[in-house]
Amino acid sequence: MQINTNCIITLDDHNEYAVVKKLFYQSKNYYYIVDINNNSNLKFCYQDNDTLVEIKNASVNLNGLTAGDFATVKKKTDFLGVNNLDEIVEMLKEEIKVKKSKTLQNSVGF
Repeated sequence: MQINTNCIITLDDHNEYAVVKKLFYQSKNYYYIVDINNNSNLKFCYQDNDTLVEIKNASVNLNGLTAGDFATVKKKTDFLGVNNLDEIVEMLKEEIKVKKSKTLQNSVGF
């Protein structure tokens, strides 16, 4: 099964997901996917033959991250040429820190 960035896939939960980022790391394909009808439904998965397996105990808690956060990290990784899973996880953690920053919560993001 070939899955590429910007593809729409349907999982066993019958929801359609957009593939935000694809990463090949240590002989496995990893994917960040977002439910196209519920942007708060984000998943981090790896491909096992023709099946996507959700990583539920990832080293970063994805709760609170939005599709926009993943898009920001994707733009950074594309621009910087980052393909290391640990670096991407750190970038996601930084997005979480930004969301929790009291200074930035009170500012307009234009």
